[in-house]
Amino acid sequence: MVVNPADIPGTDKERRSKTDKVDARKLATHLAAGLLNAAHVPSEKLQKERSLIRFRKKLWGDLCRAKNRLKSELRFQGITIPPKYDNAHWSHNFLHWIEEQAMKDEDLQVT
Repeated sequence: MVVNPADIPGTDKERRSKTDKVDARKLATHLAAGLLNAAHVPSEKLQKERSLIRFRKKLWGDLCRAKNRLKSELRFQGITIPPKYDNAHWSHNFLHWIEEQAMKDEDLQVT
């Protein structure tokens, strides 16, 4: 049985003299009295699925940050994005347009 340590009530005396023996006795007493609730432990498959979702969300955030940085740099350089490209979807034509704008200025090419 897996139990959340914060769910186990204790006294101040038990906290000051914390030993394995005191903790074991406290756990046994509370378990015998039926005061402990088991914590849910997700399966390995569920943990892997959650990890995949978290990783995808992190990649999506990285992509959004990169796009925002690029748009910010264009604005800083005084380059206005044409209305036909100013939307959430970045087409190959828009990326090609960005490269064309960069090729017009030698210092901007490096950036």
